[in-house]
Amino acid sequence: MKNVILALFALPTAILAQANFSGNIYDAEKKVALTNAKILAITAKDSVVILPDKNGKFNFKTNPGRTRLVVVADGYVSELNSINAGDKTDNIVSFELTKSTVLDKAELAKSKLAPSKIVHSETPSSSGMYTSDYDVSYKAIKAIKPAENATLTAGEINDFAKWNFWSGRDFSELTRVSSGNFNFNYTYRFCIQLKLPNGMPIIDAQVELFNAISSEPIWVSKSDNTGKVEMFSSLPPGINAYDYKVKIVSNGQENTFGAIYPFENGINVITIDMPCTVADQLDIAFLIDATGSMGDEINYLKHDIDTMVEQITNDYKHINIRMASVFYRDLKDEYIIKTSAFSSNTQLTAGFIAEQQADGGGDYPEALDSGLHVAINKLNWSNQARARILFVFLDAPSHNTNNENKKLQELAAEAARLGIRIVPVACSGSSKDVEYIMRNLALATNGTYTFLTNHSGIGSTHIEPTTDGYKVESLRNILVRIGLQFSITPDCDKFIDPVQLQNIDTTRTVENPLGKADTTYSNKPINDSSNTAKPYSFVCYPNPSNGIVNIKYSSAITQAFLADMNGKLLQQITINNEGLSKIDLSKYANGIYLIQYYNGIKWQSSKIVYVVNL
Repeated sequence: MKNVILALFALPTAILAQANFSGNIYDAEKKVALTNAKILAITAKDSVVILPDKNGKFNFKTNPGRTRLVVVADGYVSELNSINAGDKTDNIVSFELTKSTVLDKAELAKSKLAPSKIVHSETPSSSGMYTSDYDVSYKAIKAIKPAENATLTAGEINDFAKWNFWSGRDFSELTRVSSGNFNFNYTYRFCIQLKLPNGMPIIDAQVELFNAISSEPIWVSKSDNTGKVEMFSSLPPGINAYDYKVKIVSNGQENTFGAIYPFENGINVITIDMPCTVADQLDIAFLIDATGSMGDEINYLKHDIDTMVEQITNDYKHINIRMASVFYRDLKDEYIIKTSAFSSNTQLTAGFIAEQQADGGGDYPEALDSGLHVAINKLNWSNQARARILFVFLDAPSHNTNNENKKLQELAAEAARLGIRIVPVACSGSSKDVEYIMRNLALATNGTYTFLTNHSGIGSTHIEPTTDGYKVESLRNILVRIGLQFSITPDCDKFIDPVQLQNIDTTRTVENPLGKADTTYSNKPINDSSNTAKPYSFVCYPNPSNGIVNIKYSSAITQAFLADMNGKLLQQITINNEGLSKIDLSKYANGIYLIQYYNGIKWQSSKIVYVVNL
């Protein structure tokens, strides 16, 4: 009897400790519900099979903590998602399944290009789950690629890292473009740092900036993997910070905070007491201009994307990765849009990209707005994710009409609302119009701007970007590095996976945060070592730190800044004649930070790890 009484008392506790899951399952192409699907929900304590209803919807409860969801349907590629769900949270996750495909090998043998015919099949594995035969014939596609040494070179400009340079508009080339029809205005910036009391960043929270007096909404965005939110106003910020408030929705909680300052007055740090949740989902999509003008580089692009997909898949085994792709041409071409939906089978995406060829176009502008519309609004981006990244490869702007320019701004705002970070890759033939539009889209969505350079010798001439300078890297390295920087985050159960830390260079060259030219960025080829730093010393300790960081340096060090892993400047570090400075990281969220410093020849950075209660 005593045991029975204890069990009765224990039962309500078990019932109260629950996480709610809901969503739907449907065909990626036809957008119809899949009623023959099964969901396997796996937690640390148990596993259960859930069947969707006749509309493809599901709703179930499970124990709080990490829940791994595997969705299986006959004739479709299985999908998975893993969420670290807090107690009493509502977790919405939908699955858009792609049909299991196998390439026709007879068609492949007829052409040096990718096959045009696709047939459907499915093969049950020994575990009873369905897998794809795609992997076998995909190897044949991988054999058809440019020479290994023909690597595209590229650079990156993170305008968040040199904000005064961008917001001051101290560059005549882009100013001339901005005075035309492409009228973007992302200079009035608000930056918010969200964190839990234990220092963990609050990731993927919905944040709305609004006018406190009129309650008029100004901007909606989501917090990134560092817990930061970038928001913009089309009008100059008011002098009084109490004119602005933010509404934050996360983990089923809604909180409103006032006295929000524009970035010129510093970063707004907000601490909220709520459950810690970090989604294991990473969504990566590729939007690619497939018009004829891209023909000189598109095969190399496909090779570098293929290599990136393979490397990210191998390196990021601790999280679930889904990939998708969208190709676009122009309004009078054979097609305007071709799409490969999100899938956990990344080789489906890589194979689809390998099939595409450049053709069509004719005039300079292309259907960029149509491609962005599909990539942002039609792909099934995860409702919960640590990062959603859209890489955009192009060499021409959209058609310069008032309607299409308005659409671009609306699409930028929608991408920000959904938490999609746009990372453009400007290819050969790009004009200053392309650079201006893409840098604005990157800013609006908390992304970063990248561009191909002439150092590879591939393709037509690439324009030099308007900046004080940049570092030249291989394109594939930039894509992989950005994928890592946008997705690495502390875990609720442990701080940061040591495997993730190994993928970040302790010391690396960075851009000049001051936005002034120096001898580092003379656009030299990769592996050029002519800019060699003079002897110097720079040490940060303790590392990891629980707040105070001591910085010891030699007289060669003249300037230093603190930045986060995404390159955003957080504060300037005072350099003195004593060679010893201190900074306090306690107002920021747990994470990896970079101390950027000038060593007398070039700017470099050292990694510092911060975590509360070491």
